[in-house]
Amino acid sequence: MSEDSQKLVFLRGVNEDYLEALDLMAGGDVYQAQWDDLKKICQNYSRSTMKKGRGPRSTVTKGISQGISKLEISNLLSDFKQDISNDVAT
Repeated sequence: MSEDSQKLVFLRGVNEDYLEALDLMAGGDVYQAQWDDLKKICQNYSRSTMKKGRGPRSTVTKGISQGISKLEISNLLSDFKQDISNDVAT
């Protein structure tokens, strides 16, 4: 899958609130950023939210306490990746 396709698939799955923050961090439209730059921006955003105590771990912890295991999440992500690969291939 090309980097542009990966970027588009990734950005389509990002919540609108996060897209606004990523736009600010990218200095403009995040859809115009290069894939490598976008990965760096996301890393920086993730690190800054973890330092503030609002990181994504809180949602994972909630999910695990409700009976969702890391293995199930991994399987869901693998299935999602396979579905996307099949859609792009057709």
